[in-house]
Amino acid sequence: MNSVYLEKTDIGATLATWIYCSMQMLYYADNIGLKGYISWPPNRSLQPHQDQAAWARCPNMYEWWFKQPYFDSAPPRGETWIAELAGVGPRNLFFQPLDAIKQYYRDHVVFNAEVKSRVDMAAVKYGNLDRAIGVSWRGCDSTDDGRPRLPIEVYYPFIDDILAEDPGLKILATAEEATVVDKLKARYPQTVAIDEAFSAPWEYRKHSEYVNPASGYERGVQTCLMVGLLSQCKYYVKNRSSMSSWAAWLSRGKIINLAHPENLGFNFDLTKAEIDGKLVPLYR
Repeated sequence: MNSVYLEKTDIGATLATWIYCSMQMLYYADNIGLKGYISWPPNRSLQPHQDQAAWARCPNMYEWWFKQPYFDSAPPRGETWIAELAGVGPRNLFFQPLDAIKQYYRDHVVFNAEVKSRVDMAAVKYGNLDRAIGVSWRGCDSTDDGRPRLPIEVYYPFIDDILAEDPGLKILATAEEATVVDKLKARYPQTVAIDEAFSAPWEYRKHSEYVNPASGYERGVQTCLMVGLLSQCKYYVKNRSSMSSWAAWLSRGKIINLAHPENLGFNFDLTKAEIDGKLVPLYR
């Protein structure tokens, strides 16, 4: 079997961003007849998730949380692609039709047995996700990089529209910044926080994994729990983040994208929201 190691060097990024880049390279490898082995070794792995106990259990950080798409064990190392250097040309996953992106994620981003068990237990704990609006909010470092820092109040008209159409839903919420979910609870008493997820202090201006007190391994589990739960909700309202895109691509629910398109391969008017492929004003 012709194989290629898929690695990345931006060690300060988020887990979901590393998934995004790995899937992009994996898709390109598929299209030229190679099988990708996703390799996150100690010298090329996520800085916020460094964890000596987890390294002792497994030498590949990717496998702490996920099953390899094609391999049960590491193939002999031959060619290695680095995400920051690899060209994907016209075979870019994120320029494919949205249904194709979603199916690729469902087929290839698969939790390992331990993480799947924890996601399943959390789903039982929160219950009836098919009668829930998932809400996530990214904001700590969203200032000037094309991810506008949206006040949580911008979400309210969209949540109100859902509740008017489909009364009796609960809201399952997580926010990167502390106090944001409290505002949701004050307006919508049916809001339940995903309490396994960490929220950074309000004044923090970097992604929250850097100040999360959990171990590196557990920080990754928290991200997987958010994705696993939000992707099971009947509706999902979100602003732009790699985690929220991952959750949306696994979801079969109705997705409301605030100030970004669901298919991140395309340019977008940041003053709009996208619902079922249609654009509506963001500020109402």
